[in-house]
Amino acid sequence: MNTLNSSVETFATNLESLGGLIHTHTSSRKTKRDYIDLELFFLTSTCHLLNSDGRLVRCMEYWTYTFGKYLSPSRITKYIQQGIAYDGAVLGALLSIADSKFPRSGEFHLLIKFTKKHNNAPLLAFLKRVKNPDENWIKFGIIAPQFIPDEPKHFLRSTDYIIKNIPELSYRIKGYTIAIANINALLDLNGPLSVYKIAKITNSTYSYIHGIYNKHIKITRSAKALVLSK
Repeated sequence: MNTLNSSVETFATNLESLGGLIHTHTSSRKTKRDYIDLELFFLTSTCHLLNSDGRLVRCMEYWTYTFGKYLSPSRITKYIQQGIAYDGAVLGALLSIADSKFPRSGEFHLLIKFTKKHNNAPLLAFLKRVKNPDENWIKFGIIAPQFIPDEPKHFLRSTDYIIKNIPELSYRIKGYTIAIANINALLDLNGPLSVYKIAKITNSTYSYIHGIYNKHIKITRSAKALVLSK
């Protein structure tokens, strides 16, 4: 398998782990997996959508439309500044889709400077022309069919399932801060970890995570473990 196909498969697997219904026969059975950084996932997804599978693209559109509100623009900016590869036009289109659901819901305007416009690039390889191209994509020079957000159940798992089974999204939906949500999600999936390891995996400074862990995480998780042990 070449690197490109491998990376697309990894993206599809991660999207499925984060609530996407890539295949209509996707099982509800839980499997052990690693923690997924939401902002890194979102940013790198932009490299895989041009000329990708149509269902994969639509699934990512619905994911962004539904969960874009919970992403951190500052973390996305940090990854861009670190040199993580991304497609500026696709990024712009996805931000537009997120903003159409949650207008002025955060600081996404800070990311506009990282977007760019393609020269009439087709979103899907088989598209030659589209009668009514989607405005979220066309303003960034990408020709795509209309995104009509009326049937998310065909492309995303239910909110109830996500809250119960996908900690990366669950804690953010419940209103936890980004850092606390990330730490809790990581520990839910991986079990006990050192503060150093948590900081490394969440791409945060040790001192920052150390302070949050001792103030907000350590006591609550210890209490939870004590209750479960009774």
